[in-house]
Amino acid sequence: MRWMLALAMLATVALVAPGPVAAADVTISVTTWSSGAWAPPPQRHGHHHGPAKKLILVPSPVYVVPSRCLAAGYWNHAWVPQISSYSLWVDGAWSPDGYWIEGHYEQRLSSSGYWQPYWVEGRWGAC
Repeated sequence: MRWMLALAMLATVALVAPGPVAAADVTISVTTWSSGAWAPPPQRHGHHHGPAKKLILVPSPVYVVPSRCLAAGYWNHAWVPQISSYSLWVDGAWSPDGYWIEGHYEQRLSSSGYWQPYWVEGRWGAC
């Protein structure tokens, strides 16, 4: 009955725990104590009738730290548009209706721009 409780607790921890994580240098140690004298493990072909042993599992904290890497900063560029107006001289000409149009200035728009460099800071992120 206790194994069912232990299995239920293990399943609960597995469901709550985050996704799989590689844990290097993690060891699991089990220490056993018995009420009687120590006896060697039973042979395969014989039977061992020593005192019953209790298995006590002592939980120890396992610290899992996700690895983090620094993404270095870098230069990038952004296009900065510029729109300006200017005056353009238009020579006199005949209209399609047959009227003379005197020379004059007209307002026009000019679209230009330039590339502006900017620095992107480095950041820490998952590897």
